[in-house]
Amino acid sequence: MALYFKPIDVDQDGHYCTQFRRDSYFCSFGHYQGVEESLHNYPERILTRQQDKRWHFWHVWSDEGAKSDCTLVGQLDFRDFSDYPETGYVHLMYVAPEHRSTQVAAEMEAFLKAQLKSCGCRYAILSVAQRNLRAIRHYQKHGWQCWKANPKHTEPFDFFRCEL
Repeated sequence: MALYFKPIDVDQDGHYCTQFRRDSYFCSFGHYQGVEESLHNYPERILTRQQDKRWHFWHVWSDEGAKSDCTLVGQLDFRDFSDYPETGYVHLMYVAPEHRSTQVAAEMEAFLKAQLKSCGCRYAILSVAQRNLRAIRHYQKHGWQCWKANPKHTEPFDFFRCEL
C-alpha cells in the first residue's frame, strides 16, 4: 500500500476534516461534550491558516493497491513554529480507525518529521491526553518523550517533545 500526502482541499474534503477532528476529540476526551465548540469554523480556520506558509495541512491517501481508487486514511495539521525556538507544533496526527495498527501512522510520522526539519525545526511538540494510551505508545515508539503537563485542559494532558 502506497501513501500519498496531498495538501487539504477544504472545498472538496472539508467534511472529512471535521469528521476526523470529531473522532480525535473523542479519542482524547472519551466523550463528545464540548466537541461542537472546538469544531466551530474549523474548515474556515484551515482555509485562513493555509494562507500562511508556516501552517501545514495534509490529507493522507492510500491506493491500497489500486491507484485509481484512493482512500483517505489520515490527516496532519501542524505548524513550523511555536512558543519555543526551532520547534514546530503538531495539532493533529489522525489515522482513520480502520487503518490503525498498520504502517500508516509510522509513515505519517516520518513525513511529519521530514517536513518540520525541512522548515528549519530541530524539535517538535504536541499535546496528548493521558487517557489516550494508544497515541502515547505510538509517540514513545517514535522517539517522543513526555516533556511537561499541559495546563490548558481540565482533564490531564501532557506535552510530548521529540528531536527531529
